[in-house]
Amino acid sequence: MREELSMKDLIMSLKECSKDFLLSIYNDTKNTKIVIEENKIEEFAKIFGAFSNPLRLKIITLLAQVPMPVCIITALTKADQSLISHHLNHLRKLGIVKIRSVGKYRFYEISDNSIVKNLIKVIQMHKPKNLEKLEG
Repeated sequence: MREELSMKDLIMSLKECSKDFLLSIYNDTKNTKIVIEENKIEEFAKIFGAFSNPLRLKIITLLAQVPMPVCIITALTKADQSLISHHLNHLRKLGIVKIRSVGKYRFYEISDNSIVKNLIKVIQMHKPKNLEKLEG
């Protein structure tokens, strides 16, 4: 049986914790404990933020299919090359994509980041109606 805390008690308990405390979430249905380090939450928020921009999402879904250079991404998205390069640089800094040079071309591809790969799987499994507008 769990002891229920009042909101005031909960806030007081959280205030007493150090900045490096672990957020623990107990999932009763699966009987597993999920622990997320507080300093990782900001990193996760940035990665999820990358998936919230329609053009970046389109770039990510293209690169999930096959690595490609900026010129191909530009042609497929019909966006300015400078804008594509800007978004690719942002995605690279987040560790979502990486660059592989082949001759004079720089191919962008999805990194080995398991969070990103799992998010891409979710996108590929469930295609919301709003995503169809991106392909138009």
